[in-house]
Amino acid sequence: MEISPSLIDFLAKAGAVVVGLSGLIGLLVKIRRKTELDRIREQLDVIERLPTEDARTGRALTHVFERLEKFQNDQFAKSRDVSGAAIGLVIVALFGVAGVWLLSLGGWWNVGQIVAVPLALFGLIGFVMSIVPRVRDENGNVVAGRKHSNDAEDKEDNDAPTVDRP
Repeated sequence: MEISPSLIDFLAKAGAVVVGLSGLIGLLVKIRRKTELDRIREQLDVIERLPTEDARTGRALTHVFERLEKFQNDQFAKSRDVSGAAIGLVIVALFGVAGVWLLSLGGWWNVGQIVAVPLALFGLIGFVMSIVPRVRDENGNVVAGRKHSNDAEDKEDNDAPTVDRP
């Protein structure tokens, strides 16, 4: 059974329309979505209307400044490992193409899939892990969060390494 060229042409055009519409819908959703900065601006507008001598105004203003500080820290402290993502993408492309090529050869060449598929998945995992924004130090290493402890000695000495105790 042979697929007609007109069906292939129709599917290609339909795919282009679907991709275009999905991009347009995503753009419209992004435009309508309020960012954290927009919500902070709205809160500041409400606080401006409150009387300055009211104690709640000061607490609300403190809350807004805390949110703004958290927003700035989250915005600028996180970064992506671009080189790791590029290496992962190259590994996925290389071993993905090799896997498809080995599959097209058929026969005993399919044994090569034992190597190509896991390496392509390895590259995919590396790509995904590298593309996620994370807090990094000045050398680009991921900064792990400090575990909190209830021990008084750990509270006094914040530079001491944490030890998990039973």
